[in-house]
Amino acid sequence: MLSGLLATWLIAYRRRLEAIAVRKHNEQLQKEVTQRNDLMGIVAHDLRNPLTVLSLGFEAISMGDTTDSETQFLSSQMTSSVDDMIDIIDRSLLNCREQISQDTELTFKPRCVDAGALARGAVNDYSRLASKKNIRLRVEIPDQQCLVIADDGLIRQVLANLISNALKFSHPDSSVWVRVTNSQQGTVCISVQDEGLGLSEDDVKRCFGRFEKLSASPTGSEPSSGLGLYNARKLAETMGGTLAVTSPGKNRGATFTMTLPQHSPPVSDMGTPPASSLFPE
Repeated sequence: MLSGLLATWLIAYRRRLEAIAVRKHNEQLQKEVTQRNDLMGIVAHDLRNPLTVLSLGFEAISMGDTTDSETQFLSSQMTSSVDDMIDIIDRSLLNCREQISQDTELTFKPRCVDAGALARGAVNDYSRLASKKNIRLRVEIPDQQCLVIADDGLIRQVLANLISNALKFSHPDSSVWVRVTNSQQGTVCISVQDEGLGLSEDDVKRCFGRFEKLSASPTGSEPSSGLGLYNARKLAETMGGTLAVTSPGKNRGATFTMTLPQHSPPVSDMGTPPASSLFPE
């Protein structure tokens, strides 16, 4: 009698352990599927920005009304966009491998970079897209270099998301400013300000969420996935920085500010790309 009860209990206990193991296995599989889906969505979103620059460059050259110097500039810009796409794909594959090995943190390559030069380059990249919507895209950087310890590729991704968002939610005949400043707290601030649709209090609370759809719609019926700001903040935090937003309210514009650790090495130690001249002036 006792042995029969013990055998029954052992069978039930074993089945319970098996059920727990199956549930944990399914939960892990679901987690991995979610991570892969997130990664695919972010890659698809971030590839759209350099592809837009590439498409506008091809369009301008194919029209045949650019000068030799303009064609050379556009060719350089398009090559840079291709390099950005390759970098996004390479990083995504690396992060995918790290997620498989249970290391789910994004990786980046810290180096000393000039945030002002990167901001100017981003404005160059999106000047034609701004012109198509009749939006004035401006860059304001101080005379002194704004040096940060960060990853130039990740900074370009954040700037691409913020500038494309600002253009997307701005009306024609308005302005967008990209500003870089050295703060007094050992940081460099990179901000993108627009005069567009603005954010409600609820939008401000939710705008960095994954797949969040806010109250405003793009002014030119552009697509919006709800992943751009989510990814931009994640990239800023990966570099030891922050990304925040302020808005006076609906239809009064918004300002997104990324703050990164400042660095001030001798100029001879800096390995940054030269600042490009604005095109068109």
